[in-house]
Amino acid sequence: MKKAVIFLNLEDINYKYLEKYKAEKIDIFCADGGAKIAYKLNIIPKMILGDFDSLSGEILNYYIEKGVEIKRYNPDKDKTDTEILLKIIYKFYDEIILEGAIGGRVDHTLVNINLLNKFKNIVINNQNEELRMITKREEIYKIKNRIGDIFSIIPFSEEIVITLNGFKYNIENKKIKKGDSLGISNLIIEKSASIKMEKGKALAVVSKIEHKK
Repeated sequence: MKKAVIFLNLEDINYKYLEKYKAEKIDIFCADGGAKIAYKLNIIPKMILGDFDSLSGEILNYYIEKGVEIKRYNPDKDKTDTEILLKIIYKFYDEIILEGAIGGRVDHTLVNINLLNKFKNIVINNQNEELRMITKREEIYKIKNRIGDIFSIIPFSEEIVITLNGFKYNIENKKIKKGDSLGISNLIIEKSASIKMEKGKALAVVSKIEHKK
């Protein structure tokens, strides 16, 4: 599976958690101020894209000198830097991880979550959570080695029909309507938990429990 990571502009971010990408053989991209994260981690990204309203000239010039591909856009645009970047690269990767997509401004967080609805191969990660969109498909989606973590499912379509196994609250062909809170805060209790979406589309959130050893 070919993966890529996009660093987004988020000031309050856990750099220690992100250090794992220094050792991984994975393509790194930066959406505007996300280049500050790469700079602090001493990572050379494959591309930096943005209008550069949140990136200093010092960092931008550093990466220009390093030969990094730079794509500059006018600030008066009708899409976010992250969406533009995704449109350019998403066809070339099986999975694209967004780091720094949640936890800042609420409007930015919501727009980034909605990108999961637009691009089927992206995941939002931070040190505590993983968000992805689950849709009706033949294969069963599995969560492995996350015993004790919290799982929530939030309908994005008007109604979903879902089957869950490996959780504290297993369900079979359960209907959940958009706006219902039924799918919140389930507990993963088996080494391999499975989700099968029989109908619709939903946001799946796996949250790490801090006290878990």
